[in-house]
Amino acid sequence: LLIILVFALRGARRGFATLRCQFRGSGRSTGAHGGGRDEVRDVAAAARALEGELGGRVPAIRAIGGYSFGAWVGLECARSEPWFTHRLAIAPPLAMLDDHGFLAAGTPLSAIAGSADEYCPRPLLGAALPCAPILVEGADHFFAGRFEELARAIDAVLDGWTA
Repeated sequence: LLIILVFALRGARRGFATLRCQFRGSGRSTGAHGGGRDEVRDVAAAARALEGELGGRVPAIRAIGGYSFGAWVGLECARSEPWFTHRLAIAPPLAMLDDHGFLAAGTPLSAIAGSADEYCPRPLLGAALPCAPILVEGADHFFAGRFEELARAIDAVLDGWTA
């Protein structure tokens, strides 16, 4: 949750309209976990609501990003929602997934992971990604004690999007 908040705050500081989703049954949100499919639909609906709130002012950069399970959900959403121009996967849980196709399809992808992430191991990440990831050296899946380095990595991604 804090990781996506860092992404949202960094984007908001740059003038992006941001929306942060809390998955059903997670934290204080209501409902029950939907196994992924329901969450993908929820994110797609939230993105369409944000698009409606923008009142026809379609920004040049329409990105979707997520952390861990949220990375999978966001990128799965981007497969079916052509609205997105950029994608960001932070610590996608590749070791827990059989299908890594969510990384390959779609718009430009950026990825950030910890070099010591047990759920997103470097060999799997290198084989699955169509891009070179930004690695936060020594960071685990939760970026424990490494939020500053993660924030700098997010800034580097956002710099690339706006350059």
